[in-house]
Parts: sequence; structure tokens; C-alpha cells
Amino acid sequence: MGSKAIFIYSKATGPKSSFHHVKKIIDELSSFYGDLTIRETSGPDDFLSSCVEAASFDEVILYGGDGSFNILCHELSKLDNPPVIGYINGGTLNDCGKPFGIKGSYKNALRIIESKKVSSFDLIKIGDRHFTYMAACGAFSDISYAASRNTKKRIGKLGYYLLAVKKAFKKTRIEVEVDGKKYVTPFLLIMNGDYVGGFHVNKGASNDDGQIEIYIAKPGLFNGLVQYAFRKKKITKLQGEAFRIDFDGPWCIDGEKGPEGPVDVVIEGKLRVYSK
Repeated sequence: MGSKAIFIYSKATGPKSSFHHVKKIIDELSSFYGDLTIRETSGPDDFLSSCVEAASFDEVILYGGDGSFNILCHELSKLDNPPVIGYINGGTLNDCGKPFGIKGSYKNALRIIESKKVSSFDLIKIGDRHFTYMAACGAFSDISYAASRNTKKRIGKLGYYLLAVKKAFKKTRIEVEVDGKKYVTPFLLIMNGDYVGGFHVNKGASNDDGQIEIYIAKPGLFNGLVQYAFRKKKITKLQGEAFRIDFDGPWCIDGEKGPEGPVDVVIEGKLRVYSK
């Protein structure tokens, strides 16, 4: 093929078993890319520099988790003509890849990349950062980055769920203001994808429709989790192209710690990705 591609991966993320297949992945990618550059990264700075380097390639293949996907997309957002993304899920929950049909083993992701079917998705700016599938504040929002790397490597997604149980019993109420209207809620969730925390929350939504969905749970049992599962009338859903949200605390974006305080949330362009 004539495409010039870079393959980026880091062993710092995901469960312990995730990166046992790197050699097999490289061998298969090399079989259908005539010009493949390989970058193994060992830390955040190293990974970031490789994402910046991706600007000079036609395609960037990433093997990593949701946070790695977020960082790559944030860097690609700065380009006038960003490369196409090929994503191989290697994290703990892998929510970011599911809207593109990227689920299960790395073999499924490689078949999708090899098929060369391209779709686009909305990239959403929140404050001075970007997210691809979710942002949240309040109870549960820090679980993905509060869980230690060692815990995630040892027990995978179970580490998240154990933290969620603890937070479900710790009563939380925050005050937020969305476009001038005030809400009291334990948990506010902004969605651009289908899944969050491994659960199919935003059913029937598209991440390429120019719309953002906000879910605001009313205070209730287990900090509003019951509302998401059984009492959806207790959840306020807002939909639009842009929002102003006033909140004093930190945000979680794509599973990583994001900006703090009031933010403008707006769709800012699109990126291309290989999808099913």
C-alpha cells in the first residue's frame, strides 16, 4: 500500500495481559503497510512526542486505552489535515472504540484497519481540552483515574467496579448550572459515544450527528445509579450543539482527569477513524 503509517503503543496502560500480542500486531501491520514506523513509548512525555510526530503520517495506528486515544485525538485536533486513526483496543474498559465496532480481541481491530472503511466522529472541546466519548463531574467521575495502574493491571475492570461500589454509598450532591439553569445532582454525564464504564448508556446515539447529549441524574439511591438502570424518568436529558456549564470541581474526560471549573462544551471539528 502507498500509505505511510506510524504504530504507537505504550505498555503503561491496560491490564497486564494486554500487550502480550504486540509482536503479532506488528507482524500483521507490516504485512499490509509497506512503510511502517514503530514507536514504543515508556511514559507520558514519550507518548505525547510520538502523537505529535504522527502529524507527518497518512495514518496513525494506536494500541492503547481510552486515555491514550484521548491524548492522540487532542494532538490531532491541532492539524489542518490530520491522519486517519486506526485503533487497537488495549485498555481496561475500551469504551472509546465501541462506537466504531472495535470490541473484543486485537484481531477484530486489525481486520477493521485492514478493511480501510473510514468513518468520522465529532470531536468535542471542553474548556481547553477535547474529549471523544464522555465527560463527567460529581460522584463516580474520578473512578477511572483514581484506580491505580497496578490495580488495573492486576484485576482489570474489577478495580473500577470496586471503587464504584464505595462511591455509591457515599452521598454526593453537586450544584451545576447548564446554560443558566441550575441543577442539584450527584452526577452529570456528557456523552458523544454509546458506552461509559463498560455499560451501554447512550443507546441509539450517533457520535457523528453534530449533537451532544447531557444526562443529569436527580439525587437518589446509590447516587443516582438506579435512575440510569431502572428509573430513567428521574434523569434530565439535554441535547444540543454547545453548552455552558458552571461547576467548581474537576472534570473527567475520556477516563482521565480533565479541566477544573466552569467550561464551554462545543463540537470542534471531526476526526477520521477506521470502523466496522
